[in-house]
Amino acid sequence: MTTPEIKEAVEFEDIFLQDKIERRAYEQREKAIRDYYSYMSVFKEEGLHKVYISKLYKLQKIC
Repeated sequence: MTTPEIKEAVEFEDIFLQDKIERRAYEQREKAIRDYYSYMSVFKEEGLHKVYISKLYKLQKIC
């Protein structure tokens, strides 16, 4: 696990984490990505729920 590439990546990460501005920007980007996927999941579930309810309503009208 001590290949030069891994060592270089770890050194870069150490330097990156010491820069508070860059770290904050990175954290904000990651939060935005997580929020986006969370919202998309909720919207999808709500959309599917609305379709399901409307189909049930239509079936009740027919019966």
